[in-house]
Amino acid sequence: MTDYQRLDRGVAIHKASYEYFLPTFENEELLIATWLTACDGKLRLERRFQMISLSTGKTVQRGHWQLICVALSSGKATRLPEEFIKYYGKAVIDIE
Repeated sequence: MTDYQRLDRGVAIHKASYEYFLPTFENEELLIATWLTACDGKLRLERRFQMISLSTGKTVQRGHWQLICVALSSGKATRLPEEFIKYYGKAVIDIE
């Protein structure tokens, strides 16, 4: 958190998409995976995620977020700092 504050940068969800396949219930154990699938090196990141019911092994939800870099002090969209590009860029996986 201190790095985000020092850089005056964060990421915010610009667009979100969810697909619900099956219901889940209170106390049901879920496996949740998330991964970065794009970083344009300028402003945008993309994150996808999936939730699987451990009791059935079936996917209950998938999601997709388009994220933008914002200045924490103003909330305005701004360029990704080099530190974000370096670390987030390395974490991107190819899903094609």
